[in-house]
Amino acid sequence: MGFLCPELPEEFGGLGMGCLAAGVIHEEIARADLSISYLNLLASLNGQILSKYGKPEVVKPWLKKLTQGEIICAIALTEPRGGSDAANLRLRIEQDGDEYVINGEKTSISAADQADITVVFGRTGKAEDGAHGVTALLVPMDTKGIKTNRFDCHGQRAIGRGSIFFDNVRVPLSHRLGDENKGFVQVMHGFDFSRSLIGLQCLAVARVAL
Repeated sequence: MGFLCPELPEEFGGLGMGCLAAGVIHEEIARADLSISYLNLLASLNGQILSKYGKPEVVKPWLKKLTQGEIICAIALTEPRGGSDAANLRLRIEQDGDEYVINGEKTSISAADQADITVVFGRTGKAEDGAHGVTALLVPMDTKGIKTNRFDCHGQRAIGRGSIFFDNVRVPLSHRLGDENKGFVQVMHGFDFSRSLIGLQCLAVARVAL
């Protein structure tokens, strides 16, 4: 029906309606079911990142499926020791020829065991580089070396959270999102939009509860 990522350009499967229209749709879906609206949230957050920072030939087929509701895209930032603090990320991304090799763990990731693709943040620079040594990659979840688990989340089992483990996971260099070592600084702009959508989710549920 076009309710997923309606703000994306038509070339990527969206309706080109803008972020305000996406917010109205998001709030109305959350009014009926918070968990279902989380699919809209993940789609819009990741859709913005993929469309803005991914190579069109790589992300376009995924975005078409995302807007049709055929796949789920997760976002993997949080880690066991550093939370979502990009300055302390330890998951390692290293270049090997024409591929990136990923090793480490992400935790408390929404839809970790349901996602078909994930936007993964990891360290390509030095520890002292902080948030400026982080790179973002698009990682298909059927790639060899990936394992997931699922937490028992009270009240949100429909979406769920879990951990993702990366053991020498290889993806092509073409799957990088944005510039190397600048991934977090660039992609954080997409989080601003998602925070607004989360606010609308909460307002919708609050109104129903009231």
